[in-house]
Amino acid sequence: MSHSPHDLDLVIDSDGLPVLTELVPEQDLQAAQGGKPRMAGMSIADIANDLLDSEVFQRQLDDISRDLSRNIRLQLEQALGIALENVVNEALEHNKLRSFELIRQQLEGTLPVLLAKIIQDEEFPV
Repeated sequence: MSHSPHDLDLVIDSDGLPVLTELVPEQDLQAAQGGKPRMAGMSIADIANDLLDSEVFQRQLDDISRDLSRNIRLQLEQALGIALENVVNEALEHNKLRSFELIRQQLEGTLPVLLAKIIQDEEFPV
């Protein structure tokens, strides 16, 4: 019965990396491969290519990439949110009197027109 890597419960460290929990002695590995190491005589480049071509390795890379992207996005959103809140608070505090005056001027100029329109609309509904 064969198991996919996703069927196995992997121990993950605090960085999200799998922790090896069962070491296979080299003689057991060689016996499972017919007494001859699978990688004997292979160059480092060939071993790396085999690993990169492995479907299991590609799935693991995809999982790691997805998790890493999500974590970075969350950390960035959190950091930017805090920084943006601080900047807005500082700007509002720094310009409090000026902002208050500008809002007051806008309301003084706009409220009479808005009130007249509301009163007119209520007296003469369309």
